[in-house]
Amino acid sequence: MDWHRVQVKGILANGLVSVFELDYGKHELVRSTFLRPLIEEFRQLPFQAITAQLAGTTQRQWSEEASMLFRNHVEDRALVAQVESVCEVKGELWERRLSVYLVDTTTEERDLWIHSLMADIGGELSSAA
Repeated sequence: MDWHRVQVKGILANGLVSVFELDYGKHELVRSTFLRPLIEEFRQLPFQAITAQLAGTTQRQWSEEASMLFRNHVEDRALVAQVESVCEVKGELWERRLSVYLVDTTTEERDLWIHSLMADIGGELSSAA
């Protein structure tokens, strides 16, 4: 069994607990019997997941098609992230939010800036509708 550091978000009536995985940045449902208190030594380690948004884009909500294209360009790929800004929420370490530019540097000809790709895709998708 794998163990993950989580923050409990809610307790459901069916024995499941809604949690946020602090090192992976995702929400999960787990059985309440799987939860264990975290020893103090591991509470001091910084979280590995940080909430981020793509810098250089103005669109607040993407269509399902745009979201799929974004995922296809970033999921399971090694990208360079250039931090534009950091927004801290006082008292909550896991509430730090970054705004980052993502760059795919795997091709020798040119770097692919993801925000430019998404701006192009957003224009195409909205004009096709």
